[in-house]
Amino acid sequence: MRSKEPQNETAGILFAAAAYVLWGLFPLYWRLLDRVPPMEIAVHRILWCALFAGAVTLARGRMRRVRRIVARRRLVAALTVSSLLISTNWTIYIFSISLHQVLEAALGYFINPLLSILLGVFFLKERLSRLRLAAVVLAGAGLALKAVALGHVPLIALGLAVTFGLYGLVRKLTPVDPIDGLFFETGLLFPLVAAVVLFWA
Repeated sequence: MRSKEPQNETAGILFAAAAYVLWGLFPLYWRLLDRVPPMEIAVHRILWCALFAGAVTLARGRMRRVRRIVARRRLVAALTVSSLLISTNWTIYIFSISLHQVLEAALGYFINPLLSILLGVFFLKERLSRLRLAAVVLAGAGLALKAVALGHVPLIALGLAVTFGLYGLVRKLTPVDPIDGLFFETGLLFPLVAAVVLFWA
């Protein structure tokens, strides 16, 4: 079992790095949609994510497993909370780009890993080595200096970090496949966003 831990950790670091690189490129895409209202982009993001996740779930033959989630109230409650958290996170991010607050949005995603570490330590009882603790302290000090340099309370950054950090914690504690969970989360909001899109049309 010990031999798997370093491999899982390495894979986790690589996946996280790839995710943050993609997120870093997102503002370039959102800026192409400058003329579209931010709320409209957020609604369409949820709508098309639900459809895409549903197609992937069908292709994987996992619809039966997704239906089983409905029978478990705790899973439904947890995924409802995570659905609200991730949709709020997406909306804040899209609004931050439309308001030309890319630096503050980036600060939020720099804060997020540190917040996730703190959540892991306090809620999941994970332990930090002295070296990692020193790295966290240094990173925290750097982020504090950057926040002070902004000259105002970074509400956007804090909103992004808190919603995404709590989302990660909820999903960590919810025994559901990642894609199945994403489909369920966006599926919960699908009727609402679909109705909004039809109203706009």
